[in-house]
Amino acid sequence: MSKTPYNSLDSEDILAGHLSGIQQDINKIQNVLDMKTGTKSGHSLEPVADQDDLALRYRIYEATERNWLDSPVPSIYRNGLLVVTSEYILQAPYGTIVFHEQQNSNDNVTADFTHINNVSKIITDMNNTINTNSSNITQLIKPNNYAYLHVAGYYRTNNIINANIETSAPLDTNIMELSMFVVAETTTYDDMAIRCSYASAGSYARFGLYDDNGSLYPNNLLADGGQVEANVVGVKNFLVSLTLEPGIYWFATITSDNMAGWSFVEPSTLPQFGMDGSLVGSTAYGYEVSHDTATPLESIFPSGAGKRFIGSTRHPSIFLRKV
Repeated sequence: MSKTPYNSLDSEDILAGHLSGIQQDINKIQNVLDMKTGTKSGHSLEPVADQDDLALRYRIYEATERNWLDSPVPSIYRNGLLVVTSEYILQAPYGTIVFHEQQNSNDNVTADFTHINNVSKIITDMNNTINTNSSNITQLIKPNNYAYLHVAGYYRTNNIINANIETSAPLDTNIMELSMFVVAETTTYDDMAIRCSYASAGSYARFGLYDDNGSLYPNNLLADGGQVEANVVGVKNFLVSLTLEPGIYWFATITSDNMAGWSFVEPSTLPQFGMDGSLVGSTAYGYEVSHDTATPLESIFPSGAGKRFIGSTRHPSIFLRKV
């Protein structure tokens, strides 16, 4: 690791070059970290009023929040009124202004400014890649993170191999079936859809989306596509306005009977979350709970849902369109 070879200055005077070197180092670190900025309005500035020369008091005003940017230009106010820039010298990096003339001791001096804050975009992005939800479920989308890439204007479902999307599956009757949908980056969606591939008048489905409670279990309802009839073959759409942060979400689907056919995926291609202590048999990939298609989805997903396991079961595929 390379480091600037600073030495103790001992008793020699601090030179401008010393401070300039430190400032350059700080700027290099800020560039590497890609620091984020914040804004302050009405931030109080405190006067430096302890000089021996009384004429110098109430000329220098300092902020408690430093590291201002000089663009956009900070605005300085005295007793609520904007101060013209010709009245002072601005030292933005230090959060300091120096008035040419002494101010009254009871003046209230404030500032509006943009400043460097203590959040790094680089570190935030790294954390978002590693942590997929609030309970730090790490590495979930690796090594198959490529599977969650999504092009704007196109739909994708929750399986990791799109070639495994099939059609005309009769599904379990009046059972809400849920499976994971992993979002790898902050994404906005405008449409949620399911495809009816075999029509049956009087057959219905309902589909929706839940977020996760942080423990691999559905939680808050984000969208309910309503009850849709399988009277004609085609895509059944439900317009949404969803911006999802990186994490785990849960598609929910219910069908009223097994007369109609709906698009489905093989559960073996879905994200999975474990098997029981026997270490034999099928792996769990989702949840199921009794529910009627005519009944809206619960705003909070009920506790105690049963697991769904990989096997002969087919799982309905819901799609989201990226904006």
